[in-house]
Amino acid sequence: ERPDLEEEKSNLVVEGNENRRQLKEIEDKILEVLGSAGGSILEDASAIKILDDAKKLSNEIEAKQKVAYETEEKIDEAREGYRPVAYRTSLLFFCISDLASVDPMYQYSLNWFIELFVRSIADSLPDSALDRRMTNLNEYFQYFLYQNVCRSLFEKDKLVFSLLLCVKLMEGYHRLNHAEWKYLIVGGILLDASSAPPNPAPEWLTDKSWRDFVTLSELPAFAGLMSAVASEPDAWRAIYDSSEPEKLIHSLPAPWSDKLNPFELLLVLKVVRPDKIIPAIITFVTEELGQKFVEPPPFDLAGSYRDSAPSIPLVFILSPGVDPMNALIKFAESKKVAIESVSLGQGQGPHAERLVSSGTTKGMWVVLQNCHLYVSWMTTLERMVEGFEAQDPHPSFRLWLTSYPSPAFPVLVLQNGVKMTNEPPKGLRANMLSSYLTDPISDPEFFEACPKREPFTKLLFGLCFFHAWLQERRKFGPLGWNIPYEFNESDLRISVRQLSLFLTEYEDVPFLALKYTTAECNYGGRVTDDKDRRLLNTAMDMVYANEMLGRNHPLSESGIYYVPEGKLDSTEDTINFIRTLPLLPQPEVFGLHENADITKDLGETSLLLGTVLGTGASLDSGGQGGEDGEDVGKSFDELVADLAKDILAKLPPNFDIEAVQKTYPVLYEESMNTVLAQELTRFNRLTTTIRSSLQSVLKALKGLVSAAQRSARGARAPRPVPRAASSISRARTPFPRSRAQTGGDERGARGRLQGPLLKHHPGDVAQAIFPLAQAPRLVRGGPDGAPRVLPEVGRPRRARRLRHARLLLHSGFHDGDPAKLCTQIRHPHRHGRLRFRVHQRAARGAPAGRRLRARALPRGSAHERRAHARRAQAQGAFRAPAAPAPRAHPHHPVQGLPALQLPRVQDHRASRRPRHHRSQQQFCHVRAHPHGQG
Repeated sequence: ERPDLEEEKSNLVVEGNENRRQLKEIEDKILEVLGSAGGSILEDASAIKILDDAKKLSNEIEAKQKVAYETEEKIDEAREGYRPVAYRTSLLFFCISDLASVDPMYQYSLNWFIELFVRSIADSLPDSALDRRMTNLNEYFQYFLYQNVCRSLFEKDKLVFSLLLCVKLMEGYHRLNHAEWKYLIVGGILLDASSAPPNPAPEWLTDKSWRDFVTLSELPAFAGLMSAVASEPDAWRAIYDSSEPEKLIHSLPAPWSDKLNPFELLLVLKVVRPDKIIPAIITFVTEELGQKFVEPPPFDLAGSYRDSAPSIPLVFILSPGVDPMNALIKFAESKKVAIESVSLGQGQGPHAERLVSSGTTKGMWVVLQNCHLYVSWMTTLERMVEGFEAQDPHPSFRLWLTSYPSPAFPVLVLQNGVKMTNEPPKGLRANMLSSYLTDPISDPEFFEACPKREPFTKLLFGLCFFHAWLQERRKFGPLGWNIPYEFNESDLRISVRQLSLFLTEYEDVPFLALKYTTAECNYGGRVTDDKDRRLLNTAMDMVYANEMLGRNHPLSESGIYYVPEGKLDSTEDTINFIRTLPLLPQPEVFGLHENADITKDLGETSLLLGTVLGTGASLDSGGQGGEDGEDVGKSFDELVADLAKDILAKLPPNFDIEAVQKTYPVLYEESMNTVLAQELTRFNRLTTTIRSSLQSVLKALKGLVSAAQRSARGARAPRPVPRAASSISRARTPFPRSRAQTGGDERGARGRLQGPLLKHHPGDVAQAIFPLAQAPRLVRGGPDGAPRVLPEVGRPRRARRLRHARLLLHSGFHDGDPAKLCTQIRHPHRHGRLRFRVHQRAARGAPAGRRLRARALPRGSAHERRAHARRAQAQGAFRAPAAPAPRAHPHHPVQGLPALQLPRVQDHRASRRPRHHRSQQQFCHVRAHPHGQG
């Protein structure tokens, strides 16, 4: 920033050293004169002259040193004035360093970061006042860094980076409470759900949300929140029922709207409506950093090229359906540079090396595609890139690399290279902006070539809207498309060129030809489902129609999206209009109900918070940062120790397998006893693993064992103590959730141990430990001595009706439906047919309730009864004989009683394959009723 001051300080240091050297010489000369003087020194004129000269020189040097000290102090004061910029910049660097844990391709070096900062010093707005200069430098570099990092991130991670950027700055300036930040990412921990007060409004407030209210009230800023909700639940329901609760969160019942800050309001919204966290985070980041930090810049190939150099490679990080070669070839033609490419694979290494060597001397561009397919050659690539600095390649030479995310990609190339992604942007507005900023629409010559200006600009706007509409519907899953199709830029590019061609060649607009080529050929060539094809053609009819040529034709029912009149004359005018559209589209644009957003938003929220959790950003520090920056909460060790002890206290003791096998031996009539022993063995293995891990963590915290020491069973199931402690502090189970995170070995051992008890709540400590603690209470003996578990039913009446249900370890079954089918119908002779139906509760997010519904068989001839019975059995109904007929049958465990014939059951949560009723006989049996009924 001030190289003159730095140079002046360096000169002062050199001058000071020279002055000190001269003083040392003067001192030596004085000592020499005094030592050689034989008599009185006052009689030696030469000695007096030497001493007088030494005094004058010494005074001059002291005066120079005084001036130098004063100047150096001023320089240091000026340097200290820039320390706030250095501190803020260091926070930003550690923010981007956390991204490496999200994806192996997100690598950034300190040298790359410093180069960006030096460029910001030169490019930012200068000012004579230091305060304003620092403000300009901070704002410019912060957004400059955001642009450079965002172009290398996938769409799903761009909002994550914005949130991390905001949180890291708030934390650095002591404006973030650590406990509240951890609650937003991890949530509350309530190991014993039975200890929570009863839900005051079960008709709209789910049990999970109420438990979250209970845990949220434990934070200091939310003291009394649980009581406020319990006393006036209807006052809080408006937020739950609203379609845009993120806008009502600032008007909470008094005094909470004035008591809580914007970040704390996010926690309340997460408890009440977790599906709307994404819009709330966007609003929060906008208020803290600005609107531009939630609007990622569009893909800019020219800008990336400007940031590169002959020794700096450019890396395209690929995603499904994205091919940057067309854009790269077009860009090379505009630069009038020769380009050569090779797709890497087995045996292509020597050819690639020859191309790179030729490019460095001739100045051409070399593209190495699909680097992830040639992992063994990556070390050679890294060595080649390292040698570019010594080779001094041609100024026009550029090395372009394309690769899918791969941990084998050279880190050196990623840290120092220019990384880019080219995914379709999120949101209709961003997608349409991207379409107008890419070839061929961005080409002024192409845009002005069509003679029919008004029809072309309006139909082009509608086509870009149609392209964005098709891609955005994929967010809704099966509600959007039965099959997620990879519509990409090539479909839009050929459709735009056909639109310009047809309008130029034909006098009237050929709508039928445009519809066929666009919907049936270009986009429809990817569509295989007949319903999806019908949807595609219907959407095409909305865009290519005579009404599009009218004035302000609406593209949605609300009228928010429409074809403007007089604002599409140029690409700049069109882009300015698109920027006025909403950042997040509503479901009505896609013809869907507003509830279609719920599942999509919940998935996006879970993905965002899980990604932030994976970075470990400020979650393991343990303290509770206050406004003054002090840690007023527990330390990391105390937090982990308390939670580990609490979990150990909740864990039940292991079952005595030998005693169980003696009490319930394996008999032909009691096949369920085999299942019981197997499930209890799995249960014991799981609790033993959890108990040993927690005990190892406690010993490591006390210093009794090394943190890297494995447990006694480490050879079979390795459990590193630091990882377990870190997971406990985040209220997550240390079980690996994907094979990629563990390399495959630990997944097999630990994954088998966690079993189905945790499959419904992966990673959540509270929801994983509670079923373990409750399992021994559920297993108890019935009147006939058979082990049983009370079924999970919604109301007490159902519990009384199904009190004879035989469900062994309900949460332990691999397949939930067969366990629930293991019921003993008390009076089958009264009902000719029993239907097993699923009913969804009214409460949002509540689990499905199940009930048995009796229905009599129709009267009529025997043929009609048999035909109706076959149809009923095909529809999934239980068929039981009207009167028991004693007979001997190998599949009847009790002689003289009829068997309950089970239908084919589709267990969509298990193997997704229908099971025949014979495979479920191990879960069911018929026992004589005390009154003689089956």
